[in-house]
Amino acid sequence: MAKKKKLIIIGAGGHARSVIENAPENTFLGYVAPEPAAIAFGLPYEGDDGYIIANFNPDEFGIHLAIGFNDGCRLSLRRSIIERYKDFEAVTMISPSAIVTPNSVIEGGCAIMSRAVVNRSVLGQHCVVNTGAIIEHDCHIGTNVFIGPGAVICGEVTLGDDVFIGAGAVIRNGISVCASASVGMGAVVTHDITEPGIYVGSPARIKETKHNG
Repeated sequence: MAKKKKLIIIGAGGHARSVIENAPENTFLGYVAPEPAAIAFGLPYEGDDGYIIANFNPDEFGIHLAIGFNDGCRLSLRRSIIERYKDFEAVTMISPSAIVTPNSVIEGGCAIMSRAVVNRSVLGQHCVVNTGAIIEHDCHIGTNVFIGPGAVICGEVTLGDDVFIGAGAVIRNGISVCASASVGMGAVVTHDITEPGIYVGSPARIKETKHNG
């Protein structure tokens, strides 16, 4: 029987604190950040990325990426951190109040937050399904996708990698959203999105094109 790995959480902001609060007590050994921060729940500071990668054995430690989306962090930054920790097992955290149906497939490193619902869908690695968000049946969600609080992803939707869905947004059934697109808070998507950019309004229209890098 494989020995259970010790877990470290990457991040020290609001999203990290929410993940810790939704996890069983003593889930995490400590946290990783560029410098010590006043993180709640008394977790010790383990070091920055460079120190962890140089000194922590991936055979003994797993990670959970808990850096949210705000003005200081874009999904491209999360993607670069994922690449740095590619040798570490990514561990999924599911809130006790979330509903994930048995036929759903949730890959490593995802965070399914309080009262979120995932109904017979597939989620790639390192996705965040935030508080009260709903993913309906037969959806395919790429890697590193961030779904905001209260967003509704209707049935048979496909979201590409590195997609951001804002709080309260609605994606109509059968829609496809291309990689690296962002859907603004409260937007209603009624047609496929085929070009990376920021989409807002009802029905959602492109506000500005998006350049990765």
